[in-house]
Amino acid sequence: MSKWLVPAVSIGLFLAFSYIAWGVESLISAVILSVILLLSTSSPGRAGIIFYFFIGFLAGFVVAIVIGVKTNATGWESAVLLTLPFIGALVALLYGRRSDYMSWPVFGFRYKR
Repeated sequence: MSKWLVPAVSIGLFLAFSYIAWGVESLISAVILSVILLLSTSSPGRAGIIFYFFIGFLAGFVVAIVIGVKTNATGWESAVLLTLPFIGALVALLYGRRSDYMSWPVFGFRYKR
């Protein structure tokens, strides 16, 4: 039995259920999520890159919301705040590159090859 058979069947069922339950919009989201999950399970380095990207994006998003609420940003100021999640992701990716994305900042976890 191929090692890719179980993930392929489960992803196929996930995509079929997403389309049947919620339509085309959900199918597109499910495809994106499936690709991210397949990339993250294919190698620990890729999983680390994805993990660092989402942690940085989330941190930048939270900072943008806090600054936007505190300063009541409108117009071009709010447009500038849209760059903060991507700047946060970039900083996190640069930080993670020092450890080859193997040292995850949650609970001091260090992946061993």
